[in-house]
Amino acid sequence: MAVTAFSGVFVFTSSYSASIFWQISNLELSSSPWLEYCWKATAFLMFFLWLSQPICYGLFLRYGDKAKGYRIFTLTGAFIMSMFLFLLVPVLIGDVAYFVLKKTINHEWRNEAKCGELEVKNKNEKYFGFNTDKYTVFYSDKNDKWGFYEITCKKGSDRRDTYSVEPLPEYNIPSWLR
Repeated sequence: MAVTAFSGVFVFTSSYSASIFWQISNLELSSSPWLEYCWKATAFLMFFLWLSQPICYGLFLRYGDKAKGYRIFTLTGAFIMSMFLFLLVPVLIGDVAYFVLKKTINHEWRNEAKCGELEVKNKNEKYFGFNTDKYTVFYSDKNDKWGFYEITCKKGSDRRDTYSVEPLPEYNIPSWLR
């Protein structure tokens, strides 16, 4: 029963988090394996921590009157901790998303994009794609904002290659992560 519940929760959080990633980046999450693993694992963990509060509350109600000595303190501590997580997880979900994206993308994505003969390379940007006409770019710490945008390469005559930028929504970097 517990395995089925965990599997169901993982399938739900996995598909929902992939949908959120696609909305913010316009990139399919499965094309970046390490990012996919970390993003989905974090979504599952955040949801599980948030869901632990009602479970812990139920255990507290069921076994609270039967517990004696140190067990009552353990049960009370678990209840308080789960209540803290229940309130904290929704507030910190955006901060955790930024942290996970920055760490995993820095590990897996490239430092530059090539549009024909033109090389695009900016500080605090990572590029997904290789020798292609379209790149997805993750930027961090651009005027205290983070987000994604797309670069579309345009091949010009006489090696005058250019690119166009298609912005996607941007988000504020949490002050404690700057």
